[in-house]
Amino acid sequence: MPFFVRAERLEIAFGESPLHVERITHLPSGHVVCDGGEQRLLLRLPKAPSDPIHLTEVEAAEREGEGLAFTVADASGRYRLRVRILPGEHGLRFDLKAEGPEPIWMVEWKLLGLDLDEVIVPALGGQALSRAMPEGTQVSYKYPFWWNAQFALGELGEDSGGVWLRTMEVAPRFRLLRVGKVEEDAEHFALGLGVEADAPITEPTLEATWFLDGYAGGWQAPTETHRRWMEGAFGLVPYRAHPHFPAWADDITFVLEVWGMRKDLGRPAHTFDDTIERIEAFARKHPPEQTLLYLPGYAEGGVDSRIPDYDPSPQLGGAEGFKRLVDRAHALGYRVMIHTNVLGMTYTHPRWPEFAEHQVVDAFGQRLGWGNDMDGDWLPEPFFAYINPAATAWGDLMEETLGRLIRDFGLDAVFLDQTLLAFNVSNG
Repeated sequence: MPFFVRAERLEIAFGESPLHVERITHLPSGHVVCDGGEQRLLLRLPKAPSDPIHLTEVEAAEREGEGLAFTVADASGRYRLRVRILPGEHGLRFDLKAEGPEPIWMVEWKLLGLDLDEVIVPALGGQALSRAMPEGTQVSYKYPFWWNAQFALGELGEDSGGVWLRTMEVAPRFRLLRVGKVEEDAEHFALGLGVEADAPITEPTLEATWFLDGYAGGWQAPTETHRRWMEGAFGLVPYRAHPHFPAWADDITFVLEVWGMRKDLGRPAHTFDDTIERIEAFARKHPPEQTLLYLPGYAEGGVDSRIPDYDPSPQLGGAEGFKRLVDRAHALGYRVMIHTNVLGMTYTHPRWPEFAEHQVVDAFGQRLGWGNDMDGDWLPEPFFAYINPAATAWGDLMEETLGRLIRDFGLDAVFLDQTLLAFNVSNG
């Protein structure tokens, strides 16, 4: 018999199979968000992540209080997943527990057939995917990588509200959001969520929780709800109230970026004396007191050339020329920020053998780093290693290096590149 699960703002009607979604109703407006949809579930194993295990066989389905519980398995019966969908204050709560004979890397859930005007994702500065999204396409976002907050909004249009998918995980567990238009239902959206096991991956079980809810009004309402949760969960404060936020930063309205060494040319784009000329000219166009002077390529042979060494480039004018530039910038009223990298060390660095043991190793045992494709084969040649920032020795080195630069040259800010990178680390 069909099952209904109803929360305050959202109701799902399931068919004879809990994988078949007969209808999803947005209760504040009465709008039918889904009229004939589908749930899909799969597992990925660390030894074969590109060959998913599809869980299509329903073994059991029953009422659990005001909710629904069911068990699905793969065709072999070796892997299974227990799903509970329960109403609560945050809408419909999905609890999953997967188990099998081998370690499990990821569980993925997908909901197809959503009649939405657009999907809004707080990723890469904020993205909105409209109904014009092409058939058969899919985009993926990783939390806490490019997916900056743990939710996605499905707008109904005309401020009618919408539905939203969210997780509320305080621990740094990895999530994957997928938004797409499947070929067999090109008129509707599909929303998917994946949850990874923490590395090293050794357990044949994996549990996950997320929420599906409705909201009224525009996108601001659920965003504000999630913001309030984040403030409580992570102890966040407005940036102006943060003790490390400098008062001068509130005045900045423009970032002036002047490049130094160009590795591709083997010569400077701007020497330090060239940069002085640039900032003197720019001071006639925009108030220096409202300008942050950002200096990528100021060090060594160019950006990341011998990291984590960041001594001013001799080709640009060396330490003496750099001090002259910073002093002139300050005299004009600018604030000065240098470019650095938060976790990079080149393989040619004299201290590389000392730090090799701290290189990031991911969930699949791969040693990670940055590379550039130098020969056109679409495969990157190695450039520098990613060192685990949690290693005490690395923290000591970065503190010593950056502290010396700040003291010697009177810098106002340091840009730490690649701070959005997040890895499921096996070695620390």
